[in-house]
Amino acid sequence: MNDQFDSVYPDFLRSGLEKLSQLGAQRELPALFAALEHFRRDLHEQNSVKGILNVSQGYIGGLNLFCKTGFWTVNTQDFNFELSLTNDEADGVVLQSIVDGQIKAGRFAFALRQGTPVFFLLGNESDPERGVLHSLAISSQVNGMFCGLLRREVAPAQEVAFSLLSTLLGVSADALARSEEHTSELQSRPYLV
Repeated sequence: MNDQFDSVYPDFLRSGLEKLSQLGAQRELPALFAALEHFRRDLHEQNSVKGILNVSQGYIGGLNLFCKTGFWTVNTQDFNFELSLTNDEADGVVLQSIVDGQIKAGRFAFALRQGTPVFFLLGNESDPERGVLHSLAISSQVNGMFCGLLRREVAPAQEVAFSLLSTLLGVSADALARSEEHTSELQSRPYLV
């Protein structure tokens, strides 16, 4: 077994546990770990990109951070990012416009290099909308990008929720990479007649 591994999860657990202990929520830890374990199981049952993203979107919705969310995945043929999932078509139009603006501003490329949420503001300075970009990546392999518009009201334990967001998206990226490997493996096998 390899002694070295490339994982950000220990840091997320450390920061999440520190925040939970500061909030006095130690009794909620078993429920949190159970939810993460169910998330992994639910992802493992999926065999398509759409299935993986649907499960991810459902769990991210449980964080109660966002009013709109979307996932962009990398097209392996031309390496462009394509909108793959949103709640509905209207959200897709809005989010695609936002992502196009973030690409022009350079924040999309910056977010691709980060393992954490990258925040941005939209609209007028007196009452801006806030949004988040977060890469779907493992090690140096980028599988996609998440974009979400934050709710106006602040979610309880927001810092913990953002750590959990990073954890959920990291697990999702791993599932997407596994799905891509499985698909490539199936395509490379000669058919037996």
